[in-house]
Amino acid sequence: MRVPLGVRAIVAATAGLAGASFLAALAAGAGFSLTTVALLAALAVVTEYFQVDAVEPPLNPADARTFSFSSGVHIAAVVVAGPAAAALVAVTGVVVVDLIRGAPLRRA
Repeated sequence: MRVPLGVRAIVAATAGLAGASFLAALAAGAGFSLTTVALLAALAVVTEYFQVDAVEPPLNPADARTFSFSSGVHIAAVVVAGPAAAALVAVTGVVVVDLIRGAPLRRA
């Protein structure tokens, strides 16, 4: 059964507001600045988008390696804002870039 568009919009808006209130509560409880986390998340998105492929193609495609510049941003987020904010920054960077690239969302 297909859910009507209006119902999906209400569910999405409710989930978005719940996520925003969760982030605000997390920021207030953990003691980090939302501005700092937003800047780190934006930097994580930009650096996650740029990846460097290996110089030589591997013999086995499963061995393909890429290097992402976002590792430094993740470490900086841990040092500057703490582990809770760093987790938020990492998730934001990966999810946004996957959506930009058109990767399908997977359920765990």
